[in-house]
Amino acid sequence: MKRILILGGGVYQAPLIRRAVEKGYWVAVASMKKDDPGMGKTDESWEVDITDSEEILKLVRKHNIEGVTSTGTEYSIPTIAYLHEHGGLPGISLETAKISTNKILAQNRYAEKGVPIARFKRVRTLGDAMTAAGEIGFPVVVKAPDSSGSRGITVVSEPSQIEAALATAMRVSRKGEVLIEEQLTGVEFGAQAVVLNGEVEYCLCHNDTVTPPPITVPIGHSLPFGLPDEIRSETQRLCSAAVKALNIKDALCNVDLIATSGGVRLFEIGARIGATGLPEIVNLHHGINLYDVALELAMGECPEIEPSSGPAVASLLIKAPCTGKLVRCNIPEEVAQMEGVVEVNFDYPAGADVREFATGPDRIGDILVTADDAVSAERLAEQVTAMLEIEVEPA
Repeated sequence: MKRILILGGGVYQAPLIRRAVEKGYWVAVASMKKDDPGMGKTDESWEVDITDSEEILKLVRKHNIEGVTSTGTEYSIPTIAYLHEHGGLPGISLETAKISTNKILAQNRYAEKGVPIARFKRVRTLGDAMTAAGEIGFPVVVKAPDSSGSRGITVVSEPSQIEAALATAMRVSRKGEVLIEEQLTGVEFGAQAVVLNGEVEYCLCHNDTVTPPPITVPIGHSLPFGLPDEIRSETQRLCSAAVKALNIKDALCNVDLIATSGGVRLFEIGARIGATGLPEIVNLHHGINLYDVALELAMGECPEIEPSSGPAVASLLIKAPCTGKLVRCNIPEEVAQMEGVVEVNFDYPAGADVREFATGPDRIGDILVTADDAVSAERLAEQVTAMLEIEVEPA
């Protein structure tokens, strides 16, 4: 049996874990919480800090692990790279992991290699932040460079807001530095890029559903891709340039982008599958199981991918109305019988503590639907969300 380790046992890793078990792998899961949904359902479950690369390496050697992967989180990427360089497992290099998980290092590399991005400045002090914002021009985005899930990000429209925004980012930043960026406007979208031997073999563009400005957070996705073919072609070229800039050799990458009036610009690229229902919509529409691709790449194998054409599809997160205790989470019978509803999943049972939505991990469930076109699928997902019976007792 092929022996694989999956880093993380949360809601975004649970489907990958289930798929690995279904495919007949010997599966170990490492997670920081013993009660994560993916724990206890595999051959081994380890309650351990997944950023503790040395400890993970000891466990890998002890259990003769042959491959390691994850999905939906940036935190596992440095450990995967460490296991690649010190444990001989397939994966990305430590340099690639270091740069791709630090927005300042990544932006510097993209700028050096001519990858289209927003104008930016790295700052440490209030004075530097004020100067940088003035040079770039308001509005600007102030963000922590080494966080994920939109933590520590503020959109600033005037100088008086800089100090508070800098303090917010500094609270999240682990290295005491902050990124000031030009605020880009346009249509946000994404792509799942399959990279083999350093080349983007497949660039699967998808539509994004995001929260309202000023801080937009992805809460859903849909297919087929709705922007013009020239945007798709430009995205392919941009992703290829970004992959080469980061020296990514073999990986499944999640790419965040925006189509502006001046062309497509890159937000970021991570060497892991995207979250928020992306593997599920890609499987339904393109016939490509991204979990299988990730597992095969983790074992050093070259996946065979044959895209097909399926129905229009959309995913959407279910959000709690406030922070507190989940009293009720029911799916009405009429929802279960609605045409086009593929899945409605709740992450937590009644009685669980939940958070008001701010970032992706604050979700309490998700919805997957099909329809005649992407816009109709998005509307159906929103309709289903409104019909769910959710009650939260405020904290």
